[in-house]
Amino acid sequence: MNNFQLFLNNEWGLLHKQYLFVEPTDEINKAIHIAILVWWWQKEINSEEVSISWSTSSDDRMIFLAALINLGKGKYKKFQEINAILVRRKNHKLIIILKLYEYGLRNEIKKIINKLGSNDDYKLNSDEIYTPIINSLLNDSLDYSELIKYLKTIKSKSLVCEALVIKLNKSNNIELEKYFDKDVGYLQYQIGLKLWKNYKFKESLMFLDRAANNFYIDKPSVRAWLNTSLCTPEGKTSLINRVKHASVASPIKRFKHEIETYLIINSWIEGNYELAYELVKNNAEFLKLDELDEDRNMQIFFIYTLSLCGFWQKNRNIYEYKLNNGYINCIGESHSLSPANTIFQWRNKTLKAKTSLIIGIKMWHLANENKNIHKKLFLNLIDKLDKETPLLITIGEIDSRPNEGIWKSSMQGKKDLNIIIKNTVDSYLNFLKINLTGFSEITIQGIPAPGYKLLGKRDPINRIGFLQMIKEVNIFLKEKTLTLGWGFFDVYAATVSNEGDSNSEWHLDGFHLKPSIYQESARFLKFDLSNKFQ
Repeated sequence: MNNFQLFLNNEWGLLHKQYLFVEPTDEINKAIHIAILVWWWQKEINSEEVSISWSTSSDDRMIFLAALINLGKGKYKKFQEINAILVRRKNHKLIIILKLYEYGLRNEIKKIINKLGSNDDYKLNSDEIYTPIINSLLNDSLDYSELIKYLKTIKSKSLVCEALVIKLNKSNNIELEKYFDKDVGYLQYQIGLKLWKNYKFKESLMFLDRAANNFYIDKPSVRAWLNTSLCTPEGKTSLINRVKHASVASPIKRFKHEIETYLIINSWIEGNYELAYELVKNNAEFLKLDELDEDRNMQIFFIYTLSLCGFWQKNRNIYEYKLNNGYINCIGESHSLSPANTIFQWRNKTLKAKTSLIIGIKMWHLANENKNIHKKLFLNLIDKLDKETPLLITIGEIDSRPNEGIWKSSMQGKKDLNIIIKNTVDSYLNFLKINLTGFSEITIQGIPAPGYKLLGKRDPINRIGFLQMIKEVNIFLKEKTLTLGWGFFDVYAATVSNEGDSNSEWHLDGFHLKPSIYQESARFLKFDLSNKFQ
């Protein structure tokens, strides 16, 4: 079987592994390689690299690959390119339709179907396979069992896999291995992602591990795979191996830095400061790269962890072993990294902080009635914590940034700002009240005043209004928290200047706090509405 047939049969993992170690030289393999990079790794391909001419080529393989590349780059409207292959091999025609479906573009599928019915050159014969498959795409209630049997009779691994993926994405039933060979990496990859979307984290990691072993991973699945591995207790044990494997598989150097950042973060959480610092040095180029939307947050994590390593070098005494009374569990977004492994006085006890990270979690995720990945990761972590151990929750700063969350929603005119603040904080704390039943001691950390410049993408337009919003979020969060009988760690009072932004005393970088702020818990820890420490 040649490489083009392997590509049609969804053996892109095998091909990707091959192209990683042997640079393709002929035009077909170059085109296949580009298609893989665009589709599965979202690589930016310049016009020169995609100079494959589908309008003049006599090779329908090149036409097909060029159309796929354009679809992968988001050029869905170029139906002259897509239509050029609809008169070609039926498998090619079907794969384009399936790829459109994968993007959720049902209207585009209907346009193609209309084209198929309006021109004799495009008409579908009754004995062709398109009709049952197209009906499957557009009819959610269709029974897939006959379709899969039919596809098996024509012995097309590609079509069977695609049909199973469609079934997978429409059903909560993920017991699909009985339909096909367990060694099919493409199917393992799709099942792993489906399990992840269904919040079955342990099972998802198992399937994605299998897929990755055969190089059936791509940029989206790597992010889901490593994020789940980092943010679940059951995933951490194999994180190092997953990071190594993902780094080898990535054809994009910049993405390798993002991959390594997962291990840097975990090394910091686990108290392996030397390894964290060594990894930071090895990936120092990440600091110099221009800011991009797709990896901005991981770049911020990288810079943050570098700053934490620098802080550790100068303040090792707060990390060194002292006789302590136990631990305090810190769970939240990136702000939970600052207290990690430090030892400090907390309500008259000497405690050591243990961090459980959920990347990107917001109050909104927990306030929202709908299911979401962040909420499920939070509940998964909470379920495994000792309820007798004090709990500190560091969530809310992301909700309070100028370019997302509460302020952005208000600026878009969705609701009055005060209503958004009240609804978000109320629903967030009500969720915690329900799901933290039985925990002996709970403390909510407030939102620090912003230490970043309110310029560029972080320009709130109304600076005074934005800074007042952060103040109001803290007021409401504190009052509601204390009413519930919980503690409130008032980092806003600790960090705010007379102008409403950072006083530069406690910020480690523009967003995050110095670990030493927890050494001052007696100053900023509140337990009653009079704001007096008790």
